Amino acid sequence: MKLFGGLRPWVIQRLTALYLLLSMLTLTAFIVFEEPMSFTAWRALMLQPTGKVAILMFFTALFLHAWVGLRDVLLDYAKPLALRSLLMASGAFGLIALELWVIVILTGTG
Repeated sequence: MKLFGGLRPWVIQRLTALYLLLSMLTLTAFIVFEEPMSFTAWRALMLQPTGKVAILMFFTALFLHAWVGLRDVLLDYAKPLALRSLLMASGAFGLIALELWVIVILTGTG
Protein backbone atom coordinates (compact mmCIF):
# COMPACT_ATOMS: atom_id res chain seq x y z
CA MET A 1 0.00 0.00 0.00
CA LYS A 2 1.39 3.40 -0.97
CA LEU A 3 1.63 5.86 1.89
CA PHE A 4 1.29 9.06 -0.15
CA GLY A 5 -0.50 8.02 -3.32
CA GLY A 6 -3.85 6.88 -4.49
CA LEU A 7 -7.38 7.44 -3.35
CA ARG A 8 -6.81 8.51 0.27
CA PRO A 9 -5.38 12.01 -0.48
CA TRP A 10 -8.10 12.57 -3.09
CA VAL A 11 -10.82 11.70 -0.56
CA ILE A 12 -9.21 13.87 2.13
CA GLN A 13 -9.01 16.80 -0.30
CA ARG A 14 -12.69 16.47 -1.27
CA LEU A 15 -14.01 15.96 2.26
CA THR A 16 -12.04 18.87 3.69
CA ALA A 17 -13.15 21.10 0.81
CA LEU A 18 -16.77 20.16 1.50
CA TYR A 19 -16.39 20.83 5.24
CA LEU A 20 -14.71 24.19 4.59
CA LEU A 21 -17.46 25.18 2.15
CA LEU A 22 -20.23 24.22 4.56
CA SER A 23 -18.49 26.05 7.40
CA MET A 24 -18.13 29.22 5.37
CA LEU A 25 -21.73 29.06 4.15
CA THR A 26 -22.95 28.58 7.73
CA LEU A 27 -20.89 31.50 8.98
CA THR A 28 -22.06 33.67 6.09
CA ALA A 29 -25.70 32.80 6.80
CA PHE A 30 -25.18 33.55 10.48
CA ILE A 31 -23.70 36.96 9.69
CA VAL A 32 -26.39 37.82 7.14
CA PHE A 33 -29.47 36.65 9.03
CA GLU A 34 -28.60 37.32 12.67
CA GLU A 35 -28.54 40.69 14.32
CA PRO A 36 -25.10 42.30 14.52
CA MET A 37 -23.15 41.30 17.62
CA SER A 38 -20.59 43.20 19.62
CA PHE A 39 -17.05 41.87 19.68
CA THR A 40 -17.52 40.74 23.28
CA ALA A 41 -20.68 38.77 22.42
CA TRP A 42 -19.03 37.26 19.33
CA ARG A 43 -15.96 36.25 21.34
CA ALA A 44 -18.12 34.70 24.07
CA LEU A 45 -20.01 32.71 21.43
CA MET A 46 -16.80 31.45 19.85
CA LEU A 47 -15.24 30.51 23.19
CA GLN A 48 -18.07 28.17 24.17
CA PRO A 49 -17.09 24.48 23.88
CA THR A 50 -19.08 23.99 20.65
CA GLY A 51 -17.51 27.09 19.16
CA LYS A 52 -14.02 25.90 20.07
CA VAL A 53 -14.67 22.48 18.54
CA ALA A 54 -16.02 24.09 15.35
CA ILE A 55 -12.97 26.37 15.11
CA LEU A 56 -10.58 23.47 15.72
CA MET A 57 -12.32 21.31 13.11
CA PHE A 58 -12.27 24.19 10.62
CA PHE A 59 -8.54 24.77 10.98
CA THR A 60 -7.76 21.05 11.01
CA ALA A 61 -9.68 20.67 7.74
CA LEU A 62 -7.96 23.76 6.33
CA PHE A 63 -4.48 22.48 7.18
CA LEU A 64 -5.21 18.97 5.88
CA HIS A 65 -6.56 20.49 2.67
CA ALA A 66 -3.46 22.67 2.36
CA TRP A 67 -1.18 19.68 3.02
CA VAL A 68 -2.71 17.55 0.27
CA GLY A 69 -2.51 20.44 -2.20
CA LEU A 70 1.07 21.28 -1.24
CA ARG A 71 2.04 17.61 -1.44
CA ASP A 72 0.53 17.24 -4.90
CA VAL A 73 2.29 20.35 -6.22
CA LEU A 74 5.64 19.27 -4.76
CA LEU A 75 5.30 15.74 -6.14
CA ASP A 76 4.62 17.18 -9.59
CA TYR A 77 7.16 20.00 -9.73
CA ALA A 78 9.98 19.42 -7.22
CA LYS A 79 11.96 16.79 -9.08
CA PRO A 80 15.16 16.36 -7.04
CA LEU A 81 14.30 14.02 -4.18
CA ALA A 82 16.34 15.96 -1.63
CA LEU A 83 14.63 19.25 -2.51
CA ARG A 84 11.19 17.63 -2.50
CA SER A 85 11.85 16.01 0.87
CA LEU A 86 13.09 19.28 2.36
CA LEU A 87 10.10 21.24 1.05
CA MET A 88 7.60 18.61 2.18
CA ALA A 89 9.15 18.43 5.64
CA SER A 90 9.14 22.23 5.90
CA GLY A 91 5.52 22.41 4.80
CA ALA A 92 4.48 19.66 7.20
CA PHE A 93 6.35 21.32 10.06
CA GLY A 94 4.76 24.68 9.30
CA LEU A 95 1.23 23.25 9.13
CA ILE A 96 1.71 21.26 12.34
CA ALA A 97 3.04 24.39 14.06
CA LEU A 98 -0.02 26.34 12.91
CA GLU A 99 -2.35 23.60 14.19
CA LEU A 100 -0.58 23.62 17.56
CA TRP A 101 -0.88 27.41 17.66
CA VAL A 102 -4.65 27.13 17.10
CA ILE A 103 -4.87 24.57 19.91
CA VAL A 104 -2.88 26.80 22.26
CA ILE A 105 -5.12 29.77 21.49
CA LEU A 106 -8.30 27.75 21.96
CA THR A 107 -7.18 26.23 25.24
CA GLY A 108 -6.10 29.62 26.56
CA THR A 109 -2.66 28.43 27.58
CA GLY A 110 -0.80 30.91 25.38
